[in-house]
Amino acid sequence: MPLPHTGTHPLPDGRWLQWARFGDAQAPPVLSFHGAPGSRFEAAMYTRAAAHFGVQVVCLSRPGFGLSTWRPQRRIASFVEDVASFVDARDWPRFAVVGYSAGGAYALGTALAMRERVSRVGLLAPAGPMQYTGMPMGPNLAIFAGAAASVGALGHNSLFTSARHRAGVGLDRRFGLPDASGDAFLDSVVGAFRRGPRGVVRDLSLVLFDWGFDPAELDPSIAVIMWQGKRDLSVPWRGSMQLARRIPNCEFHLDRTANHFSVYTRHADEVLGKLTR
Repeated sequence: MPLPHTGTHPLPDGRWLQWARFGDAQAPPVLSFHGAPGSRFEAAMYTRAAAHFGVQVVCLSRPGFGLSTWRPQRRIASFVEDVASFVDARDWPRFAVVGYSAGGAYALGTALAMRERVSRVGLLAPAGPMQYTGMPMGPNLAIFAGAAASVGALGHNSLFTSARHRAGVGLDRRFGLPDASGDAFLDSVVGAFRRGPRGVVRDLSLVLFDWGFDPAELDPSIAVIMWQGKRDLSVPWRGSMQLARRIPNCEFHLDRTANHFSVYTRHADEVLGKLTR
């Protein structure tokens, strides 16, 4: 798999954002929003699809994730301001957005705030507050977050390189992830904890309790495609269905055998294809 192009984007207040691009820099853009825990390398899942559909997929590590500068009292809306700075610097008149898990709230927030520039929205197992889903998060979320914190704490020590690889293979086999997807997930998680856990903690507190906007306000001219797995023990599928009903012009798909991980790897290519029509 080819290495991504990476860099940092300076923000007006002196902070910066880390980013990674998968695909040709001159191709039409798709902005990807990672889960929590996660980071810019999560979008490696789209590498082959980006080449196939002729697009570039760019993922920004949110403040406190990776080496993106921490922002006290960050809100979803304040990160959308950072997103606007990033796309303005690149003169993107139109772009699509896609969000996995916790990233779904940021994809929708960007589409709401930048409705004249966002063409389509893709959502994969989007997490959300009970006021929109009618259901609490599943029991696996806390377990996964704790395990991810351990991986993140150890991931940058070279002694654990082979252990991380074995863990990636284990994820592939246990959760039905293709190729080296387990490694991609682990690399993304390790990046999330480069500056400690506070970015992840802040993110979950926002995504699960207070978006600061109502997805029902999304412009109905913007098509939304959502995929969810019926075996997802982190984000209950019935809650995702309730969220889909609240979002105007939302096309909901349920994979009856997918879980929180495999719904992403199984349908990332399909979602990207729909976003680039």
